[in-house]
Amino acid sequence: GTESEEATTFGVAEQTLVAPDPATPYFANVTANGTGCPAGTWTTTISEDGQTFTTIFSAYEAFMEPARSIVIKDCQLGITLHSPQGLSFAVDSFYYQGYAFMDAGVTGRQTANYYFMGNPLNHAELRTDLRGPYDDSYLFQDDVGIADLVWSPCGVNRNLNVTTRLRVQNNPRRTGTGYMNLTSIDATSRQVFHLAWRSC
Repeated sequence: GTESEEATTFGVAEQTLVAPDPATPYFANVTANGTGCPAGTWTTTISEDGQTFTTIFSAYEAFMEPARSIVIKDCQLGITLHSPQGLSFAVDSFYYQGYAFMDAGVTGRQTANYYFMGNPLNHAELRTDLRGPYDDSYLFQDDVGIADLVWSPCGVNRNLNVTTRLRVQNNPRRTGTGYMNLTSIDATSRQVFHLAWRSC
């Protein structure tokens, strides 16, 4: 196709939102990049008030077959947070939904690492482990509570990076089969500080 057609399939979902109250923190847009979220395999929707987003994946899956030792897929979300004057805020909770099937001895792990751009020391990593035999859907909740401790300049948007990973490891003899996917990520934001003393 033409360059313009190719550009429309690139996996970046951007929405410009007008929050009901311009002094309210909100998600401005979400991008994704990684082996678990190639362009064209994911979509993002943001609520009208900008307080929640949902990202749906169609190809975020790790498939373990016999003779293989380990399979890893990952995806980094770049989340633009609108930061009004005098406010700092956190992302309350992330919800990860998917499905896993693992033979006995096969293990699966979902991890997520959270940090604000330009502030790598202020980060949190959370993980959940599954052990075969397992054949079920799952819902993992991360209560992150990331405070943005580096105060933003007035009215500047901040980028929150969320690096997620699926890891499936075979048994020591490499005879097992395993599969793990991530179908959606949901999150909400909330205000955590009101800097009444800070004027612009």
